Amino acid sequence: MLPLYRDPHFTFRFAEDRLVDRFHLDGVEPGTSVSVYAIDLAAGECPEPIAEAVAGDGGWVNLPEPLVVRAGGGFVAVAGSPRPGEDRERRSATTCDHVRLRPVEAGHLPRMYEMQLDPESNRVAVTNPRTGEAFDAHWAKVLADQAVIARAILLGETLVGTVSCFPMDGGDHVGYWIDRAYWGAGIASRAVCLLLREVTKRPLVATAATSNGASLRVLQKCGFVVERVYLAPATDRYPECEEAVLVLR
Repeated sequence: MLPLYRDPHFTFRFAEDRLVDRFHLDGVEPGTSVSVYAIDLAAGECPEPIAEAVAGDGGWVNLPEPLVVRAGGGFVAVAGSPRPGEDRERRSATTCDHVRLRPVEAGHLPRMYEMQLDPESNRVAVTNPRTGEAFDAHWAKVLADQAVIARAILLGETLVGTVSCFPMDGGDHVGYWIDRAYWGAGIASRAVCLLLREVTKRPLVATAATSNGASLRVLQKCGFVVERVYLAPATDRYPECEEAVLVLR
């Protein structure tokens, strides 16, 4: 472990896989709030911390849940911020009170098509947007398939995404898409949890690019556990990427 200090950031990197339940911050006073960010997210890709805690005696920070860090990875601890999660949690709780799921209807499709064209959303999700023809063909098939549970995510009366459960490769898979304008408000976690109340079959499978830390956190928050990681080959829909397979049992 090599701690690199840059006030008020502490960077931790690990040469081997590691389960981290506590770490030490040199010179940090007891009671100081600490936010923890995945190493790739600290560069600004996503402002959401993966954990928040308070420094204890001697600068030791005990995490509420252990962090699973892959070899070559790490995290950044930011000390001294005025409990950054408090405002976000209040905002997310208020927002999530208004999240509802409704069956996807034909009238939702034009808005859904526009959402899936967003370049940044596709970059983060490591997907290729569908052409109009491919989109129409895909959703015509989905809406005609009784085995697929497809739900529109509504915030109040505004369509902000989709979440679905669908059969694929012999298993039941869960996937979702959130309009980028509504990222960071807890909507994805709330939508997946609502779907899981409706879909009671288990196990359920979900996949996410390992670079998509926000999506991995959403799925893990809803009870999914990473069971394997592999190099997924490129397809018309997906570029080649390292992909995590998560399972809810």
